[in-house]
Amino acid sequence: KPIENLLFIKISVLYPNDRVTRGGGIQKLLEKHNNLFADLSAGSGLNAINRDKEYAKFFIENFSDRLLFGRDNYGSELIETINELELTKSAKENIFSINAMRLVKTNF
Repeated sequence: KPIENLLFIKISVLYPNDRVTRGGGIQKLLEKHNNLFADLSAGSGLNAINRDKEYAKFFIENFSDRLLFGRDNYGSELIETINELELTKSAKENIFSINAMRLVKTNF
């Protein structure tokens, strides 16, 4: 039986769309706490990168030892966007594998 008067509300603003605040809260936290890690998940991470690619490259290079590739959406847009930034090889290795291996201690 169909539900009558059902209302769907589309929330179109999940993340900000203005420029990233350079030197903002996330950067300050990472500078203050050297044991803090962050992920570049498809939604929030991709949104931040696309809002200011110049700053994104600076931010990712400077904190690549504590950033992780995250996946909360299908597709390859996040990987493609990260590759477009022309990051150093070591930054990409950190983000895509080394940092995860450091956090999850295994006996491979």
